[in-house]
Amino acid sequence: MNNLYKIMIVDDEFFICDGLMSFHWKDLGFNAVSCAYNGEEALELLNKELVDVIITDIKMPFMDGIELMKRVHSQFQNIKIVLLTGYKEFDYAKAAIKSGVSEYLLKPVNINELTSIFKHLKKELDKESKIPKMLKTYEKQINESLPLAAEKFLKDIVEEKVYDLDEINEKINLLELNLNYKSYSCAIFQSQYISDLWQNENKRIRNSSIFQNISQYLKINNLGYFFINHNFEIIIFFNFNVPEHIKCEREYLKEKLEALKALIYNSLSEIPDGAIWVGVGNIYKNILSTANSYKEATRCLKRRYFDTKTTIFCSWLYNISSSLVAEYPYEIENLLIDSIIEGNSNDSLTHFKELWGNFSHDLKHLAPESIQDYTIQLLNMIDRRLNKHGTSVRECVQVPPPFTCFVSGIKSFAVLEVSMENVISKICEVTRKINNNVHSSSYLSIQTAKKYIESNYTKKITLNQVADMVFLSPSYFSIRFKKETGLNFVDYLKELRINKAKELLKRFDLKIYEIGNMVGYGDATYFANTFKNCTGMTPLKYRRKLT
Repeated sequence: MNNLYKIMIVDDEFFICDGLMSFHWKDLGFNAVSCAYNGEEALELLNKELVDVIITDIKMPFMDGIELMKRVHSQFQNIKIVLLTGYKEFDYAKAAIKSGVSEYLLKPVNINELTSIFKHLKKELDKESKIPKMLKTYEKQINESLPLAAEKFLKDIVEEKVYDLDEINEKINLLELNLNYKSYSCAIFQSQYISDLWQNENKRIRNSSIFQNISQYLKINNLGYFFINHNFEIIIFFNFNVPEHIKCEREYLKEKLEALKALIYNSLSEIPDGAIWVGVGNIYKNILSTANSYKEATRCLKRRYFDTKTTIFCSWLYNISSSLVAEYPYEIENLLIDSIIEGNSNDSLTHFKELWGNFSHDLKHLAPESIQDYTIQLLNMIDRRLNKHGTSVRECVQVPPPFTCFVSGIKSFAVLEVSMENVISKICEVTRKINNNVHSSSYLSIQTAKKYIESNYTKKITLNQVADMVFLSPSYFSIRFKKETGLNFVDYLKELRINKAKELLKRFDLKIYEIGNMVGYGDATYFANTFKNCTGMTPLKYRRKLT
């Protein structure tokens, strides 16, 4: 009975209603559940019990079949309508079919025709009923895969597999991660007990109390996220703001580490004291520098072999610095690469000198191999961006990747600097020519992109998606978009959404989380934090200000 589709019969003639109600519907996959003698009665019954199909006569008192059809379609759009008609009303019935009637039956009803029509309707209803089930399945798959995707993304950051700030901001938005606080750091919790637990129970570990407790603690305190690395260690990806009444940022972070350590001990009752060690890197103001913090935390943990009493090792206490520049100038590096892709030689050389000046300042702390590694990494990044732009370092300056031979063949720091300036200048000549070929159409493309964003800001849209829509490479689109709008893609989308939210906050019939959903933020907390960062106040406070 539960798998049968429900039918309502509507006809002012009793014997027709009675006859159709007693038809062997179950053989066709249906069940006649109700009967009405005019349109008004039918609507009353529908408000009590919905059906899948209505068989209705055209001519009836109070409300005829055509009016009933219009009402049903306006209120219950998924209900199929089969119209009963005589020969005299046949043309009228055909016109009604164009207005949304699924099928029609001529009186007197032919059993074979009735059977044929409802077999067809059964197929239609079966097909439509699968869609919600499929959507639920897809939703479940997405919900299950998002945490794994977020975990991989955070791993990529600390392992320096992602460098582009626009790409990072785009993925943060796509994965609905709340990483918009001012301070970043990385901590490693190391214990043989945790390692054994993960390896022995990996299939159900994500639901175990220890990891649920860590996740809940980080979420409640707005501290960031965690994941397990390849060494089966717990990595805390800190992103936080220090409360105004706290004066020392480092002490605040250490206090939270102590609390997390105690939480893990409480979650693992069998673990003995002194079986968990923690290494924490320096606190930075740039998300990409979290990789440096991760390296510092790794080196800090090695101190435990020399210090058996301490369990939390802080890099700022041991003066452990990275072999890299302490606060790597990622912003300058991104400006340099953007200028190269734009074909602007003057700006490119200016940014390169600024970047190189940071290296020069730390020369006494760096080995020659470090400078060479920096240069190889920079060339690889330029090459990846050039590939998106339709060319490569090899094509521009006849230097093949992975650029180790080119860099190691230069024997002095000064010559390496001059050689890199020449490389950058030659690449700029090529990209400038490429840009000139598409520049004339880029203004129209950006205007088209802006219209697309305006129409789709409520959805999850990405830079790559919009760039593809206007037939520009993502790297060049990013540059042209910022030139035309004054904002990068992520900030432009964020500003648009926040402005739309401000307008919606004037409507007091909408809840805050509903407004967040309406402007493209599925996570209410993420929406509130983003709104506050942009306006200086929470959505609730902003709304109260309007009254």
